[in-house]
Amino acid sequence: MNKLLDDTRGVPFEWRNELNWLARVAVLPGKAPISVALALVALAHRLDQEDELMLTPANLARYGLSRSSAYRGLAALESAGLVTVDRRNGCSPLVTIVVVKHQKHEATSSRSD
Repeated sequence: MNKLLDDTRGVPFEWRNELNWLARVAVLPGKAPISVALALVALAHRLDQEDELMLTPANLARYGLSRSSAYRGLAALESAGLVTVDRRNGCSPLVTIVVVKHQKHEATSSRSD
């Protein structure tokens, strides 16, 4: 069970969604998904929006991401259902963060005595 998903008492609702989303990103393999996710969250806060975030070369450089690592990270996030990506030839991708609603997870015990 992921402690981050459970210990959100007193945290504003929008932050609970963000923590839940980042917790799902954190279990993806490799460094690229978390690097891209953090850049997307920072960009979303800076622009005050969750949809149509443009990952321009300047935005990638601001967060220390190369083009290849950004595309690897985006592909992982997209296949996990955490973002949608609108790719167009010759243009920077438009990324929408898929909001993951906070869900309380029930602890189940399969212990038999």
